[in-house]
Amino acid sequence: MTNGTDRVVLQPRDRLLLEKLGLLRLLDRIQIEQLAGFHSVSRANVRLAKLRRAGLITRYFSATTTGSRRSVYALTKQGSAMVCVPDVSFKRKPDSILLGNSFATHQLALSDIYIGAATGQSIRWRTYSVPLVPSIPLIPDALIETSAQAFFLEMDLGTEPLPVWSRKVTLYIKLAASGAFREHINHPKFAVLVLTETDDRLEQLRRHITKQTQKLFWFRTLSIIQRQGFWADSWL
Repeated sequence: MTNGTDRVVLQPRDRLLLEKLGLLRLLDRIQIEQLAGFHSVSRANVRLAKLRRAGLITRYFSATTTGSRRSVYALTKQGSAMVCVPDVSFKRKPDSILLGNSFATHQLALSDIYIGAATGQSIRWRTYSVPLVPSIPLIPDALIETSAQAFFLEMDLGTEPLPVWSRKVTLYIKLAASGAFREHINHPKFAVLVLTETDDRLEQLRRHITKQTQKLFWFRTLSIIQRQGFWADSWL
């Protein structure tokens, strides 16, 4: 495989990485190491550089909480074609800094959640660009299915006002009552997992959503997932 500047023979680990980028859109190096099984930072960096030169992935930079920057990666159009997924290339200039880009922050947070959910568990992960049911204008961040359960996922970064959450809750209740979701997922019911960055935001959303329903919704912060794991019995 070549784009005129470098040649690379795709290994199974490379193909797995491209498939995960097709599913998750953006990954940083640490996430890539976890998903593709790299056990050396230098080895991961060398391989990522080869895939970049071959035109299969592209690199951007994202700011961290400490003020430094980290490399994040996305599929190119050529990379999407290589693993037969729709073109999910990120429409930004390579090596640009994604400072203040809420989409990038959201996608990287979702990638962390996927890694946590997929660790030690067989899951099916789906995302949507259109409503699951046309008559119910609701687009979840993701759907996680195991052999026994189905969960819609809502990643909250504290930017959505409470009236937006009121509408989401109304639509999820309507989706559950209609039963129309059963045409798309393999389970008779679902729950909605709400993930927040802070305890204060979690409590704010819990109090707000409880005014409409005490069913369907479960809550947790990202830091608890990082410490205890996604499937630990600590959802509120």
